[in-house]
Amino acid sequence: MKLPDLENAFIEREKIEDYLLNASHPDNGGKAAFFLRLGFEQEDWETLAKALQ
Repeated sequence: MKLPDLENAFIEREKIEDYLLNASHPDNGGKAAFFLRLGFEQEDWETLAKALQ
């Protein structure tokens, strides 16, 4: 399924850096471990944002 108007989609830095890539976030539920195993890093959150897009 494609998102309508995908080229204008925006993923907030805080959502990625402070949640998806933050293993110490209490609600993370292992998401950070998954993304970190794939090579994504908190310092380079833009790479994950582009991959999600």
